[in-house]
Amino acid sequence: ADSEETLKDALVVLNADLEVCPLLAVDLEYHRVAYEKGVVVLSLIQISSYKSDFIIDLFMTRPFIREQTTEGSLIKIFEDESITKILHGCDSDLKLLAADLGIVTKNLFDTARVLSFIQ
Repeated sequence: ADSEETLKDALVVLNADLEVCPLLAVDLEYHRVAYEKGVVVLSLIQISSYKSDFIIDLFMTRPFIREQTTEGSLIKIFEDESITKILHGCDSDLKLLAADLGIVTKNLFDTARVLSFIQ
């Protein structure tokens, strides 16, 4: 999704997928704006449902994501405790989601933490 319209279209598909299977795999990419000062912004959110894959360009959609707080919005999806979010090594990802987009992720499964327990 690289515009408000494509983001809305992607969210319609994503929400339909979540009705069938409330599970998402999530990966984030970020960009260091001022490396020496540690200024970091999210650049991409990659989401996979049981059926569909989405890449959300945050440089193009950040304002729309922040504005959308209604049911079915990206913010509500990440904060919905009935949807499991699978991430890997997500400590910094969670901090960036909160700082950059105001998203407090709930009900997550960190595969890196699981790996550390079984090794």
